[in-house]
Amino acid sequence: MQSKGIKQRVKILKILSQSDFVSGQSIADSCNISRIAVWKHINYLKSKGLKINTYLNKGYSFTGFGDRLLPEVVRLNLLKNNFIKDIIYFNEIDSTNNAAKRILKEGSLVIAEQQKKGRGRNGKEWKSEKYKDILFSVTVSPKMPYHYLPIFNIVGALSIAGALNRLFKIDAKTKWPNDILIGNKKVAGVLVEFIAEIDLIDKLILGVGIDVNSKPKISRASSILSILKKGKLDRLEILIAVVNELHSFIKLIGNKNFSKIQAIWKSCSLDYGKDVKVKENGKIIVGKSDGIDSYGNLILREGRTISILHTVSSLKII
Repeated sequence: MQSKGIKQRVKILKILSQSDFVSGQSIADSCNISRIAVWKHINYLKSKGLKINTYLNKGYSFTGFGDRLLPEVVRLNLLKNNFIKDIIYFNEIDSTNNAAKRILKEGSLVIAEQQKKGRGRNGKEWKSEKYKDILFSVTVSPKMPYHYLPIFNIVGALSIAGALNRLFKIDAKTKWPNDILIGNKKVAGVLVEFIAEIDLIDKLILGVGIDVNSKPKISRASSILSILKKGKLDRLEILIAVVNELHSFIKLIGNKNFSKIQAIWKSCSLDYGKDVKVKENGKIIVGKSDGIDSYGNLILREGRTISILHTVSSLKII
């Protein structure tokens, strides 16, 4: 469960955000802690970049969350009754997926400002810029047969595309199995790893990387900021929107409403209905994308035949 200190700071932030000025005594009374404890918590938050001013005889005034994706700030802004139970924050880490595997607790949200060994699918390196992009992993315990693994790639990608489209109306699309593109530029990706128990997925880790305010050096990649050509974007707003979307999709999986996920994928897919080529075990397969099955596998039409391709393959549009 979330630490006592984080819970108290979330409550303090909530109080501060609802008024122009709040006295230290009023905060202490509401949180059932001492004024010294209030002072320590507020100084801690200020040291992490939150904008809180102190005024003599008036108290504290909250003016902004700052640039970091702190657990207190994320928790305050998440939907109530979200599936996230714990939020773990790192200024720098090897990778959020690795950290999530070390923690391995259901409902964990692991956030990092920088990864030293970030990676995408097939062992590819994932690069990002500190305090500019979004890097996180979540842990769930679906207790489902492992052939349902691909559907989590799908809902991860849909959560990002859906959040970006709701926030910015930029027509973000998904590319099977785990890429998110705007136009022909990749802006985000998903990496799913799991631990099996006999034939069930015991723990599943869904890692997300989103290029927000950075300037990727890879020609086929871009950032949301570069595409929108606006001022600095609010990473917190984007992170909250993605996690809330993911919460909705995980509920759909729990209710076994795979047909709705399939329909959403079709409406959001860049490759649906188009000719694609897939490299699988060194073999190139060419066909027309016909959506996904209920497990999240690609349905590929080759003339009159239909191939079901698992997400271990890599796909690109011709």
